[in-house]
Amino acid sequence: MCGIVGTVSFEGQKPVEAAALRRMARTLAHRGPDDRGEEVLADGRAGLGFQRLSIIDLSANGHQPMSDAAGTAWIVFNGEIYGFQDLRLELQRRGFTFRSQADTEVVLHAYRAWGTRCLDRLNGMFAFAIWDAQARQLFVARDRYGIKPLYYTQDAARFICASEIKALLEAEGVSRDLNPHAVWSYLTLLQIPAPESIYASIHKLPPAHALLVEPSGKFVKWQYWRPDLTEREMPEAEAVDRVRTLFDTAVRRQMVADVPVGVFLSGGIDSSAIVAYATRQRGEPIDTFSVSFAGHDAHDEAPFQRMVVDQYRPRHHEFRVTPDILQASRLLLQESDEPFAISSAIPLYYISKSASEHVKVVLSGDGGDELFGGYESRYRIAQQVEALDHVPAAVRRPMAAASGFVPDSLTRFRWPRRLKKTLSLMRYSDDERYVYSFGVFGAEEKEAILNPDFLDAVDRSLGEGYGRGFEEAPAERPGRYFYTDLVTALADEMLTKVDRCTSMVSIEGRVPFLDHDLADFALSIPARYKYADGVGKRVLRKAFEPLLPAAIVSGRKRGFNVPMDAWIGAHLSQIRTELSVDASPRFKEVFRAGAVARMLTVHAQNPRFGHHIWALMQFNEWCRITEGQSPLVGATRV
Repeated sequence: MCGIVGTVSFEGQKPVEAAALRRMARTLAHRGPDDRGEEVLADGRAGLGFQRLSIIDLSANGHQPMSDAAGTAWIVFNGEIYGFQDLRLELQRRGFTFRSQADTEVVLHAYRAWGTRCLDRLNGMFAFAIWDAQARQLFVARDRYGIKPLYYTQDAARFICASEIKALLEAEGVSRDLNPHAVWSYLTLLQIPAPESIYASIHKLPPAHALLVEPSGKFVKWQYWRPDLTEREMPEAEAVDRVRTLFDTAVRRQMVADVPVGVFLSGGIDSSAIVAYATRQRGEPIDTFSVSFAGHDAHDEAPFQRMVVDQYRPRHHEFRVTPDILQASRLLLQESDEPFAISSAIPLYYISKSASEHVKVVLSGDGGDELFGGYESRYRIAQQVEALDHVPAAVRRPMAAASGFVPDSLTRFRWPRRLKKTLSLMRYSDDERYVYSFGVFGAEEKEAILNPDFLDAVDRSLGEGYGRGFEEAPAERPGRYFYTDLVTALADEMLTKVDRCTSMVSIEGRVPFLDHDLADFALSIPARYKYADGVGKRVLRKAFEPLLPAAIVSGRKRGFNVPMDAWIGAHLSQIRTELSVDASPRFKEVFRAGAVARMLTVHAQNPRFGHHIWALMQFNEWCRITEGQSPLVGATRV
């Protein structure tokens, strides 16, 4: 993991200055504390800045920005290319010579050999910017699944891209106006999906997208790859065997590093399988890292983690989480640059910090759910409401209204809560129902809690990211859900969480399930081998059954679950003050004070709004940081 900056100054405008590049890049020092550099190119028409986390070729030969021998192309690169050694040999046969052992130089020469089509040859995670001196253009790209982030802003004078929003905000004159639709999306999804950000002037480059920028101001963006869910008929035994083989290769590729490598162990099947394969490949104990929750047995996965530890005997490090929820809110906003309320980021941050004391690279099980149908409860709810497609709208409307008659006092129990949720989903269209089935704030809750003046400026659609996902997705379920999750929530939620939590503590997170060979095969497996009779990951369970404890193979999806209702309840008095008397001016402009107060009161009586309140806390803290009110403003990064 590293931090990159790329910029193009348009003709007739102020040239790029080295000092400006340096200021932007230095905001990314936590992503790359080992080395830094910047280059002003094309007489000030372009510039590249870099902060390096040394993983492959630790020598000075891996310094960036990196150029070819003739200086015709320059690159800044964040990520890893797996199996790059084979690509290097192919390029050497084509006459290219190398001055380093780094995969960065392989990407640079791949561009010289194949132009923008080099993206078809790169198996890995990446965001990069290449300045082509001959074509006088900046080539920018992000990996297929969005493992590595890239943000950009553009106006009449320039284009700037960077690994994080904070680097863009360091540039002079970048607008900080709020994006109202981003707030609407955030309240349901707890994150802001690409291509939007919390700022109207700043955009996320979506996964599998690239762009070209010229000093003339010409700007071209395109999607270079799409997931192919065309099912290939095969015996289930063949699917199981191929998954085993390809997973073994994926883990082997991603264990390659010139620094120590460890594994995040949640106790679920995905991370446990990584531990099993990594241990067998190394032939010696590896470092594993897990988190548990003191006093919250329903959320504590330590017993499952210990089953794997007992079987494979890694050097295991367990972090016991008893956080101050307000301090956790502030810590996470140091890195996020925009509201981000995915609660599992809290334990992930703490174990990332623990891991940073022992390793520089860590593998995680992200991607397994999206590729192999792991969101069982989400798919069950979606299937339960499919019949609503055939219910006339005139009938659905009063049924949706009936959700308001289910007393809040009963929603502490499972069936009344599920009934209220199902009834409320009847107000939405088919695709909206899927999103709101797993979302936090429903549309009616957002309308109740947002100030009317703010609501007037809101586009209440699902947004471009989800709109594009549903447009491209197959009509058949559950494949439709698999596809949409793969091109939206995977990058915007899961991978963003991993990148932000690991980058805070200067380590690199890798995701073996998203190895191209494994992922491409997983996409072709018939859906019935993934999700059937309310159970997901069927093919994975069979593939890993010989290597893992039976309780893990047959268990439900776990991950880093968080006892948010209880945590919020324990600090409710202080949180009430934070969201009322001490709330930021912008927070008060966006939210109705009375509606926020009522939600806190209901939670005190019936703790069920933990994730809603956490979302409000994160938004308020983001406002306070941007307004210079937070205790963390100007503080040393933790």
